[in-house]
Amino acid sequence: MSFTFHRAFDDACNPFEALDDLIECGVPRVLTSGTADKAIEATDILEKLVKQAGDKIIVMPGGGINENNIVELYSKTKAREYHFSAKAIVPPNKQKDEYSAYFDYPIQVSDVSKIRNTIGNLNSFIKANK
Repeated sequence: MSFTFHRAFDDACNPFEALDDLIECGVPRVLTSGTADKAIEATDILEKLVKQAGDKIIVMPGGGINENNIVELYSKTKAREYHFSAKAIVPPNKQKDEYSAYFDYPIQVSDVSKIRNTIGNLNSFIKANK
């Protein structure tokens, strides 16, 4: 079974020591924004964590990743895995029918077009730079 240590990692006083601790514990993957609110704000730290991790643990950048910044993030960090939600806000739906649920406040959902665009942008960049 595989699991991921979540962004509690981002509250560590020293993320480089914390990464070694997770490796020692046998954690296979850590989700991190590089201690910033958004991963794109901490590409230098993420790059260093990915290098330190080597093949011992997967450093998975996450937090604010989207179709507009995935290529820059990949270019700088060379991480092997990424976490993103592709959030879109759906306005209230006050009419329930057989296809949708009633909700009287805006909700966030994952948007398929944002998912496709994010993955497509990254794949296009990788293909063009082989």
